[in-house]
Amino acid sequence: MTVDDLNAATVAIARIVQGSAYAQEIKDLKSNGAIRTSSRIVALSPVLDAQGVLRVNGRGQNRVSESTMGRQISLPRNHAVAEKIACHVHHFIGHLGREHVAGGLLDSSNLHPSSLSP
Repeated sequence: MTVDDLNAATVAIARIVQGSAYAQEIKDLKSNGAIRTSSRIVALSPVLDAQGVLRVNGRGQNRVSESTMGRQISLPRNHAVAEKIACHVHHFIGHLGREHVAGGLLDSSNLHPSSLSP
């Protein structure tokens, strides 16, 4: 298995999870480039990348670059896939606390930690 295979799998899983959880937001972004202000993820300033994956800005909220670098994949915190990823990172980093898990998520999987925290 190569890095490209892992990246392709990450994108495929993210698209499936996001398609079920954020269907309206994805539809809005595709049609008019913005999501409704009533959306639960509007504060994350989501964008769709070239692969159709919903990404959010990190700390640099006013980033204009079309690059996905620095943009984390957003997953709903109550989804089984998100819970499995957070659990894996928690075990991998030695059962450390929430802040370490959030940092581990950013380092290892490019997932946005606020989308996984309770």
